[in-house]
Amino acid sequence: MAMSGTCSAYNPLSENIVERVISPDIWVCTATKPVSVYHGASLDGMPQKELRHGDAISGEKEGDWLVLKGTDLCAPFFDEHGNRNFKNQRTLAMEAAAKPGG
Repeated sequence: MAMSGTCSAYNPLSENIVERVISPDIWVCTATKPVSVYHGASLDGMPQKELRHGDAISGEKEGDWLVLKGTDLCAPFFDEHGNRNFKNQRTLAMEAAAKPGG
């Protein structure tokens, strides 16, 4: 049987299925300690609430802050040691797929 030089296998990534199924705007708290949420992008104010490891929020990254969608509430994207406090669902899915057996 002769084989042609092209492959007609289905590639879901070519149709941006990842972008449609896994939202980049859903962020999961990956911090080991609770992360305080403030009005505005400043640590000077009174914390309004806390996010704990595993909490999922809808937001957008703006500089070193994660702004919760539809609010003026902001959470620091990094802890005092420079570690990320959040990862979006897409990043978590890619990390899981890259693990052996993932």
